[in-house]
Amino acid sequence: MATNFKGITLRLLPWVVSGGIVAYLALTTDIPRFLEVLGSINPWSFFLVTLMGMTVVYTLDSLCLKLLFKRFMGPVTYAEMLSVKGTSYFLNIVNYNAGAGAVALFASKKKGFGFLESAGTMLFLNAMDIFALALLVIIGLTLGPDVLTDAERSGLSWTCLGLATILLGTIAFWVFKAPFLPQKVRGFRIFYPFRESRLLDYPFFILLRTLFVVQYVFIHWGFLRVFGIHVPISHLLVYVPILTFIGVLPISIAGLGTTQVALRHFIAPYPPIAMATPMIAGLLLLSTSSAGVDMTGIAPALSEAMVDAGTDSVAHIDAYSTATIFGMLLGRVAIGLVTMRGTIQDFRNQDTDE
Repeated sequence: MATNFKGITLRLLPWVVSGGIVAYLALTTDIPRFLEVLGSINPWSFFLVTLMGMTVVYTLDSLCLKLLFKRFMGPVTYAEMLSVKGTSYFLNIVNYNAGAGAVALFASKKKGFGFLESAGTMLFLNAMDIFALALLVIIGLTLGPDVLTDAERSGLSWTCLGLATILLGTIAFWVFKAPFLPQKVRGFRIFYPFRESRLLDYPFFILLRTLFVVQYVFIHWGFLRVFGIHVPISHLLVYVPILTFIGVLPISIAGLGTTQVALRHFIAPYPPIAMATPMIAGLLLLSTSSAGVDMTGIAPALSEAMVDAGTDSVAHIDAYSTATIFGMLLGRVAIGLVTMRGTIQDFRNQDTDE
């Protein structure tokens, strides 16, 4: 009974966390302005960024899986990886690790690979993802050292240093057989790809996954432009890896709520152009007034616009983050609907053959 209760609690936790944070966001944002911002964006521009972003993410992620399984498990086709990756998006919506488990199950059922070995291959990929995120953060901090506070920069620097140490320790243990862990660990089936890995596998897959995360940098950049928020790409190289890591933590649904709170913190220093316009106009008014130009007729309206716009960009950022999450979510659902039938048929055929 206790075990079942614990399992139910863990399954409900992401929903509770997302629900609680979304409620907090709704209570602390200006809903009318939130809706106004959503209604003011160009829907075709938003659709185009979503379509291009999901297409690149889907095709490159599937290519990574093909290269990964070919290296450690055996030959797979690109079409098979496109099919299973698309279908796994349904589970990714709830939990990133569940989607990875679906890929491992597919490899086990259809290709005859051991399930634990297949799960270990996805574990290897997850590890490379973490190292890739750390690499991007280092690059971002180098290009934009003022992007974070001193405390945040120090914390991230120490975290990246710790991950670099773990990477070197992983290579030393698995590639060079350094004996600083119990030898029986090498025999665990789930660590099969680590046991079979060579030195060059690490930089290859880390760089491959770094390129994969970089595409999210440009996707965020595109969405931010749609919403009139201009954030330098060098800054996004720091923000996006952090957001990606937060999004894959199994404590929320598709990063709903958790990433939105993080975006409030990161994007707040970059007021949307639409919000900055009244302030710019105010400076123009002062300049022309000092030059002797009579603008008395528009002064009241301009003053009112400045008060209405304010300097608080929370509603604007919330509109951007919410639309982006749901846009990408719907894109994943659409891909899953297209690929699901073929994947289910593959499983049925496999069961019949057995």
